[in-house]
Amino acid sequence: GLNSLFKIVDPIILGLPKKSNKVLKPNNHFSIIVFDVPTFKEDFIKTQGIISYYYNSENMIGFIKDIIDVCSDLTNTLGIDIKIKLKNKRKNHKLYDQAHIKKILKLSSENNNFNLISHDSNIYSLLNDSSCSISIPYTSTASISASLGIPAIYYDPTNSLLKPKYSESNIEYIYKKSVLKSTLKRCLTNKFS
Repeated sequence: GLNSLFKIVDPIILGLPKKSNKVLKPNNHFSIIVFDVPTFKEDFIKTQGIISYYYNSENMIGFIKDIIDVCSDLTNTLGIDIKIKLKNKRKNHKLYDQAHIKKILKLSSENNNFNLISHDSNIYSLLNDSSCSISIPYTSTASISASLGIPAIYYDPTNSLLKPKYSESNIEYIYKKSVLKSTLKRCLTNKFS
């Protein structure tokens, strides 16, 4: 066999944060950046031979609704303003589930604390302006967040994915809405104590 040497490195930088001259003021809100993945049309998924597609609209909407619900509960309980920003991975495409996109737009219009961020926004700048990140498993955004020292969460609303054998210790893997709530409450307490 071959003797090989493997090295694990931090995430590869895709674009540096935008330089800002503005003076950062302490804020009294908690900002969460959320990362999902595109949801493809069901008929396209079938043509690819995929039988069970985790990133379907039902799961992705459940992922986002759980985050909105938990943040709403925490805002009402703790009286802390929580802002949620959803950054789409890519721009809209004809193979994406358009009904899903309409559901996301509706959620944004119905929830003042939930905003959509352009797919081409600088991820490092977004993370640096956030209190924590929540990613759908297993996007690389959680690794990037953790490498910047920003609390990172993988949230699986279906409780159907296994935690990877070689998981990153500085990323929380959450599979229940109640645990998501207690984890975010702890992050809030850490920021405001």
